[in-house]
Amino acid sequence: MALTSFLRPIAQLGLAVALLACGSGSTTQQAKEAAQEPFPYELSEPTQTYQLPRELKEVSGLGWYRKNQLVMVNDEQGKVFVYDIARGQVVETLSFGLKGDYEGVEVVGDEIFVVESNGVITAFKAELPETRVLDPGLPSKTEIEGLGYDAKANRLLLAVKSASKKGKELHDKIVYTFDLKSKSVWQGLVIPEEVLQQAEKDFNLPKKEKLADCKLSGVAIHPQNRAIYLLASVGKKLLVVNRQGQISQVISLNEKLFPQPEGICFGPDGTLFIASESNDKKGGKLFQFDVLSSLPTTQP
Repeated sequence: MALTSFLRPIAQLGLAVALLACGSGSTTQQAKEAAQEPFPYELSEPTQTYQLPRELKEVSGLGWYRKNQLVMVNDEQGKVFVYDIARGQVVETLSFGLKGDYEGVEVVGDEIFVVESNGVITAFKAELPETRVLDPGLPSKTEIEGLGYDAKANRLLLAVKSASKKGKELHDKIVYTFDLKSKSVWQGLVIPEEVLQQAEKDFNLPKKEKLADCKLSGVAIHPQNRAIYLLASVGKKLLVVNRQGQISQVISLNEKLFPQPEGICFGPDGTLFIASESNDKKGGKLFQFDVLSSLPTTQP
């Protein structure tokens, strides 16, 4: 597939959207209430485990494609791999560009979006050779390691692994939103370090487990309750942020099961998928988690 650049840098970075309340009082109370609610997945016991091929040893992005099929990317190749969970194998490989540092993939309608670590997004249609490149114009030294999609708002979500090495926001967790219609970018979600510290207490984390030290590696929105799921490879955590802007769940991931969790997505019915890089010569692994309990109605 030929690569044709169509650069549309964003001229102005918008203001942060206040999805997270910073007041520790309400945060603490809501987090405690949420912590008492059952988490709808058992992350220590996958419903299904799929062994990925060697070319996906360093799987770095995961997205829902269509019935029984997911899309994946690895760290280096300009290729999207279509994985069929019913057949347990890659059934199609879509080449879209040159080698690069690709960190996330999402499907929106008939178009596939792939993000690089610098935030630059390549978009293409499976059946066409043309590509277009969208540059959100993120702040320098921003490293992106996850791509999600908010279907209701028609916005891509870019999870920040690390931002600038300067400033008091060093340990904040940030997710940028990229509006696919206006091509505008915002800091759509910012979790300040003090909120992370409060969550450590609310969820009784061991003192050595600091959420500020976690590095985001994936982001996805639940298709039914629209909760935001933040995956952290460094720190081995899954954070769930509700639509009121509070941390509603903090789940510790088993390092033996998830050596390096890099991709996360949902099926339309709420089935959760997590992809992890391999720590041996084999390919990475894909884990499927079916819903254990009923979920609340869709939130506004």
